[in-house]
Amino acid sequence: MIRSRAGFTLIELMVAMTIFGLVSANMMMISKSGASAIKNEAFHSTLEDEANLTSNRIRRALLSASADSLDPVIPAPLGSDHLQFQMTLGADEKGETLFGEPEKIHWAADPDGRGRVLWTTSPALSNERTLVWSSAIPNLANGELANGLDDNANLLTDETGLAFAVQEQEELKREVEVYLTVLRIDPNGKPTPSQRRILVTCRN
Repeated sequence: MIRSRAGFTLIELMVAMTIFGLVSANMMMISKSGASAIKNEAFHSTLEDEANLTSNRIRRALLSASADSLDPVIPAPLGSDHLQFQMTLGADEKGETLFGEPEKIHWAADPDGRGRVLWTTSPALSNERTLVWSSAIPNLANGELANGLDDNANLLTDETGLAFAVQEQEELKREVEVYLTVLRIDPNGKPTPSQRRILVTCRN
């Protein structure tokens, strides 16, 4: 007569617990990896959105700017961290060109060593108004060092995270080249930049 065995031996229980532990550990690793990937994807998406939004705002503001109103006019390799201009509104009944209020796009340093892109209307006037377009602009562009050299090979030297270079073109035309670096810290603590180069032709 064959008797059925009741329960499990100690060895069988230990094997089962070991297998269960390994499966649980693998499940936890997969779960953490998935969560980390989601965080990284969300971070990079947000970073690219900020860089796109800021660069598009700068482009739109400069598209209608009068070439004569651009100040300062500093070509590469020097460039500038600010640019003031006036929008061309059209002509009045006498054919004279009408201009909007002065506007200024500029980089401003924060106490923590980072910087911001600011847009100001009517600078230095009683109705001055300033908006922040980005709060993650480094004091030096990505790959640039404060050494008087063009370290990142973009034809500018020691430029900030926002830099303008204005080139004289043919008569009544100027070309504005804008370099933008948005820099934020990713979920792993690593500084991660997103760069944009904007080219706008301004006419009188």
